Amino acid sequence: MHLVVGVVAEGPTDVVVIDEYLSTWIRELDDSVTLEVRPLQPAVDATSGRFGAGGWTWVKAWCETSPSEVRTTDLFEPLFEGQPPVDVLVVQLDGDVVGDYAAAYADITVPQNPDAAARGIIVARVLERWLWNSTDRRHADPHGGRHCLVATVRALETWLVAGLDPSIPEPEEIENPEQELMNLEPGLPTRRGRLRKSRERWRSLAQRTRTRLAHIKTVCPHCEQFLSYFETAIEQGP
Repeated sequence: MHLVVGVVAEGPTDVVVIDEYLSTWIRELDDSVTLEVRPLQPAVDATSGRFGAGGWTWVKAWCETSPSEVRTTDLFEPLFEGQPPVDVLVVQLDGDVVGDYAAAYADITVPQNPDAAARGIIVARVLERWLWNSTDRRHADPHGGRHCLVATVRALETWLVAGLDPSIPEPEEIENPEQELMNLEPGLPTRRGRLRKSRERWRSLAQRTRTRLAHIKTVCPHCEQFLSYFETAIEQGP
């Protein structure tokens, strides 16, 4: 079984971690399954090999310029020969600034100081609006659940933190996972107090922590939702 996974994410380091974790998890589930991760956002420039811009506004822009009918003809049922279809589309969005993007929708309420669970729910509702202009994808998604929506609360670095320090009981409730990552890895480069991310360093961090995926799933419910989606898909088969 060959699985093609398209990834729409906030940044190139998010794509790297998703790739490493998903590849590792699928090998543990069934080593006969081969995986192809296809970055869609940020896109890779064909000439330079560099990734384009990232952030939640770019995830929103991708969703709005790739409506359901476009995703059908470009990804799930491509019109051109020689272009392998995407089996699953992963769309990742951080939950740290839910108030910024949820403010556009009067029916999506952001409570004061939302916990991880509340942030995850809001992220899912916002992504459903962006992808289907709906808050109920059960009726709006014509592709039979081939979208895997990933809420990283508050950022994907939460999963790395959980893998580096298994003693943390609820990593998704850490207010600033990037700062916690700097505390755990003091050698990481920074600029003006903020992490300077690179695909190479984040791949190394993901490779160091991927052996603890079972633990990360246990303490990070949104990582558990992400990986369990593929566990179910592989069990069901083609």
